[in-house]
Order: sequence, then structure tokens, then C-alpha cells
Amino acid sequence: MWWFPSKPTPAAKATAFTLIETLLATALAATVMVAALGVLARFRGWRGARAEGDSPRAAAEAAVRVIEADLLTGRTVRLGSEQVEIEGFGWLDPATGAATQRPARIAYRVAGAGGRSWLIRRQSAPDEAGVLRATDELLCRGVARMELIEPAAPGDEPAQPARPVPGKEFAPVPEAVKLTLVLDPGPDAPARTIERIIALR
Repeated sequence: MWWFPSKPTPAAKATAFTLIETLLATALAATVMVAALGVLARFRGWRGARAEGDSPRAAAEAAVRVIEADLLTGRTVRLGSEQVEIEGFGWLDPATGAATQRPARIAYRVAGAGGRSWLIRRQSAPDEAGVLRATDELLCRGVARMELIEPAAPGDEPAQPARPVPGKEFAPVPEAVKLTLVLDPGPDAPARTIERIIALR
């Protein structure tokens, strides 16, 4: 009597990862880690600038790095000149300032506090119980105006200003944005302007 082994059933087949799948997963994890470390480095640089009491321009440059990090972790954004909002994964630990990659809505606005104008960063997100939590932080003092818009297209006339995204709805983060920070004038100096084109893709 001859016995022939039966074909393995689907449940009996091996479910281990192949070498290619393992390498792809490792490469993806490394890419995510590098991006997270880059964001964390930007936040550390901003905290260090604030702690050392740098000049207003140096503090504003550090704030630009924080805004860039929020944009890089953002998925949608509402551009404008009065208030900028970003939805993504930019939640910072309120105690340490460390990036956590938690979903959050980030809002930037300029407001007065203590007789000075400040760039204020607000982050809001639901906690574990589903209750909306929000924290405000005075990001940089001496900022008179902030504007975040899409840069003008290459074919536009140089004198034509770039236009904010129309409407009030959130839109996907664009390929690039133009960030402008206007600093308060000093005792013997005119107002200073910081402009950056930030590539996001």
C-alpha cells in the first residue's frame, strides 16, 4: 500500500517574513527614525536658543525651525497672515518640549502679552479620555506679523505677490511655503524681516 503526503493546507503554510520583507521593513523603520530625529533636533535647537537668551533675530530663526518641523509633520494646513493652522503629528510634551508624534492641531498667531508682541504657538489634541486639551506657548517675542503662504509660481511677475490659499478649509500641505516674520523695530533700528522658502516635499 502506497502513501502519498497530502498538500499542506493554507493554515499549515509558513507565515514567516521573507528576507526582502524584512529588509523593506528595516529600511522603512530607519527612514521614520531619521525623520523623527530631525524634527527633535529642530525643537532642541529652539529650546536652547530660548534658554540662552539669544538676540531677537536668533530667537526668531529658532522659531522658524519649529514652524518648519510642524509643517514637516503636518498633513493639512490653513495658510494665511492672521492665523496659521496645521493638522498633523506635531504635539510636544508640555513639560520637556520633546516631540511625541501624537496627532494634534497646531495654531500660530501674533498677540500682545506683557507689553510686547509675541508669536504664540497653540497645540490642541484629545487626551486618552477623549477630552480636548490645549496648551499655549510664547514662542518668540518681538514678532509684529507672521505670514505663511504658497510662493509665487516661477512664471509669475516678480512684483506680483503670492496669494494665500483661498477659503477657510484645510488643504494638503503644499510642496513649498513662504514664511515671513516681521520683527518689532529696535530703539535705533527699523523693523526687520525674516523670509524663508521652506521645501516640504
